Amino acid sequence: MSIKSIIFILISQLPTSVLAATFCVQDATELRTALSIAGSNNSFDTIRVSTGLYQTNGTAFSFYDENGLGLDISGGWSQVTSAPCSAQLGQGLYHTVLDGDATSAVMDILLTDSASIHISQLTFINGLSSDVAGLEISKYEPDNIFTGTYTLEHNVFANNEGVSTSALEVTGFERLDIRNNLFVDNHSDFETVLRIGENLGAEMVLNNNTLVNNLGAIKVSLYGSSQLLLANNTMRSLYAYDLVVFGGEDWHLYNNNIGRYLSSEEPLAQFNNYKLPNRFAPGTNNYTPAADSPLIDAGRTPCALFCPFPLPFTNDWQLGNYALEGQLREQGNAPDTGAFESAHTQDIIFMQVFD
Repeated sequence: MSIKSIIFILISQLPTSVLAATFCVQDATELRTALSIAGSNNSFDTIRVSTGLYQTNGTAFSFYDENGLGLDISGGWSQVTSAPCSAQLGQGLYHTVLDGDATSAVMDILLTDSASIHISQLTFINGLSSDVAGLEISKYEPDNIFTGTYTLEHNVFANNEGVSTSALEVTGFERLDIRNNLFVDNHSDFETVLRIGENLGAEMVLNNNTLVNNLGAIKVSLYGSSQLLLANNTMRSLYAYDLVVFGGEDWHLYNNNIGRYLSSEEPLAQFNNYKLPNRFAPGTNNYTPAADSPLIDAGRTPCALFCPFPLPFTNDWQLGNYALEGQLREQGNAPDTGAFESAHTQDIIFMQVFD
C-alpha cells in the first residue's frame, strides 16, 4: 500500500539538512509504514494517528530510530477540511486505540544516540507479552549515560498483561516527563506496571497520573546523580506496594495519594501525601473525582512567578494545561491529584487528612 498519509513536508528545526515529514495514518498498515519510513529518513518526524482502532494482529507496532533524531507520535486526529488529520480532538479516553488483542505486545520503540520522543493521546490496550506488554521505549549506551528527552502525556494504558512489565517501560533518557496518564487493569507476573530503569544522572518527573486496579507497582532505578519527583499522582495498586525505588536518595514525594512504598533510601523530601479511597464519580471508566473525593484540590503547582534561579529540580516541571479528558487544570484552589480534574471544591472534612 502506498502511504497516502504524508500530508505535508516541512523543514526540520533540528540541525540537519534533510526534510522532516508529517504523516497522517488511518489504518494499521499505514501506521507500520509511517513508523518504518520515520525510522530511516534522517529527520525528526511527526506521525498523526487518526481516531479509530489499530490492531497489531499478532505483531507489535515497532519504531527503530536508525539516525538518533526521534519522533513525535500522537492520536486523536480527524478530518475537518478536505485534508485528513487536519484537526485534533480534545483530550479524551479511548479515541485512538492501539490494540494488542491479547496476541502480542502493543508497541516497542528503540532509539539511538540523542533521540527524543513525544507520545500523546494514544491508548495502549490488551497487550500480551513475556516481557513488556504495553509500550517499551529503550536506548542502549554501554556506559548508561544518555541524552534526549522523553515526554508521555494524555495516554491510557489498560488491560495489558506482561511477565516483566505490564503497561510501560522506559530507559535511555536524560529527562523523562510522564504526566496526565491513566494506568488501569494492567497485570504483571513480576508485579511491575511501570518501570523506569538504569540511567546515570537523569531527571525523572511523574506528575498527575492515575494508577488504579493494577497488579504491579511503579518501579524506578536511581543511579549516580539521578533525581526523581513524584507529585500529584494517585497510586493505589493491587500489589503490596504502590511504589518501589531502588538506589539513590535524591527523590521527592509530594501530594500523592499512595498506600505503601518500598525504597533503599528514604525520600529526600516528602510533603502532603495521604492514603485514602479515591472516590471517583459514578459511571463506567469514570476516574474524575467525585464531590466527596480527597483528590480534589489536593495537588501542588510548580513555581510560576518569582522563581529562584537557577530553577531547582523540584520546581522544574509542568502540570499541563489540560487534564486527561480535556478539563482545564486548577479549577479550584489547587490542581486535583491524578490525571483528571473536577469542578468541585474541596470538602472541608478532607482538609486535615494529610500526613
